[in-house]
Amino acid sequence: MDGYGFQLALVLVLIIVNAIFAGSELALVSLREGRLRRLEQQNAGGRILVRLARDPNRFMATIQLVITLSGFLASATAAVTLSAPLVPLLGFLGGAASPVAIVLVTIVLTFLTLVFGELAPKRVAMQRAETWALLAAPDHLRRRRDQ
Repeated sequence: MDGYGFQLALVLVLIIVNAIFAGSELALVSLREGRLRRLEQQNAGGRILVRLARDPNRFMATIQLVITLSGFLASATAAVTLSAPLVPLLGFLGGAASPVAIVLVTIVLTFLTLVFGELAPKRVAMQRAETWALLAAPDHLRRRRDQ
């Protein structure tokens, strides 16, 4: 994989990380109290979800940190590396070619991150809050509690 292919893959992975955490955030806060009580009685994973949902301070800061870092790293990677191939295509702009390329890449990345890293996963998480939340519950905590 060439340098640009790796950088594109890195940006894609960072958007996926953003999507996972954005969906997890919404899924955890969308669970209703009655559903939480039922989950709490079912298994250790449900009990962990209940603890997280009833005390959002336990996970909100972590989720926001990961979302912010993944967005920042994706933007930095795209702006620095992925804008370079556009500069020759924008050569007719002279000295403005590089800044314009960075702005164009940033606009495209912002759109992709909003749609695939925020809106789509949050929509799915709203429709399937319980499933998403159970998948997002810290697996190492779930295993430790089941033993």
